[in-house]
Formats: sequence, structure tokens, C-alpha cells
Amino acid sequence: MIRRGRRFGDRLLVLFILPQSQAAVRIGFTAQRAVGGAVERNRVKRRLRAAVQEMAEHIGECGDLVVMGKPEVADAPWNEVLGALKRVLRRAGCWKERE
Repeated sequence: MIRRGRRFGDRLLVLFILPQSQAAVRIGFTAQRAVGGAVERNRVKRRLRAAVQEMAEHIGECGDLVVMGKPEVADAPWNEVLGALKRVLRRAGCWKERE
């Protein structure tokens, strides 16, 4: 399913945009197996989920999103995680400024 979408990468994460199947934007989270065991992968997914929640008002309707964490996101400072997410959302055309 991800092969049908577009991919936007950064040092810390990868954003996949899939053709929208419903009216509401859906966001999924995953972590590469290279991140580590289940505990480490879940920690990365929690960090990504928190970053998306913090930036929720800036995410426009551009399709279904899948955010995949790379191994570097586990130890990255919080500001870098937010910056990486913002960069890929802008590159993907999903970033909207406050109204």
C-alpha cells in the first residue's frame, strides 16, 4: 500500500502520503526494525505521536499519512524531532500556517 504513495525523507524520519480514502486525515506511526527491540520502537512511535499532536493545527488535508521513525530519532533532542517533522510536512505540501 505504501508503494502507491509519495515519500519524503529526512535524517530522523520518513513521511509517506497515501491517496486519501476518507474525508478525515488519518495518521499512522511505525518504526524501523533497526531502531531496536519492541520497547525502543514503541518509544520512538510515542515520540513521533507526541510531535504530530504538538503540530496538529498545522497539518493540512493532504491524504493519509504514515510517519516512520529512523534509529536516530530515539536519541535526538526534541527540537530536532519537531524540526524534522516540520521540514517533511513542508516538503510534502501538508504544512499550513495558522489562520
